[in-house]
Amino acid sequence: KPFEVVKDLARKALKQSYSLVNLEVEEEFQISGVRLTALTQKLAYEQIKALHASKAAETESCARRIRNVMSELKISSDEQLWIGLMQGPINLKASDLLWRLLKGALKVGKFFRAIEGMTDKQFCPCGALEEPEHLFLECGKPLVKEAWATCAKTFEEVTNEPWVHPTWNLILGLGCASIRVNKKDLSRTYKTLVSETLYFIWLQRNNRIFRNQELTAPL
Repeated sequence: KPFEVVKDLARKALKQSYSLVNLEVEEEFQISGVRLTALTQKLAYEQIKALHASKAAETESCARRIRNVMSELKISSDEQLWIGLMQGPINLKASDLLWRLLKGALKVGKFFRAIEGMTDKQFCPCGALEEPEHLFLECGKPLVKEAWATCAKTFEEVTNEPWVHPTWNLILGLGCASIRVNKKDLSRTYKTLVSETLYFIWLQRNNRIFRNQELTAPL
């Protein structure tokens, strides 16, 4: 069954340990700007205004997102969110995915709106705009529903406790989330299964978008 891969990934991840992720960018790769040969005073002024406006909007959007996560998960410091993503049991690739989700830097939906020849990629196969929350939680397509059903079933088999379906804010703050069921701390198992499910959905979405390969969920 194709969705057995979710179980396999999760079980392997539960047995692994991970070190801190180095998120620093090497100086040689920190390159920005425009070609001086094509730069005019008018263009420079427009670029500066657009950059400031864009950065301000991104900063406020990220800050609002973080505040919402901190409020729901009762976290006192945003530093906890970032540190949580760099520690186990979440694997490095899933950690990077969660980092981009929290920063609002995932290239989905509106990102493709202005790209010639790729405007159709802004939409989910169900017809909705493919924003992160829709992609990972809300879409009614069999792939997403079956992936979470498999995640829930695995959690219950491993822990012998009822599944706790994640909210969007819980996903964004997964790294420092505390999951307790019937006084049992199940955080490690929960983080592993949820992060692997998210990464599985992301991989299948990319296969559909860029390789025209779509995994059909069993009915």
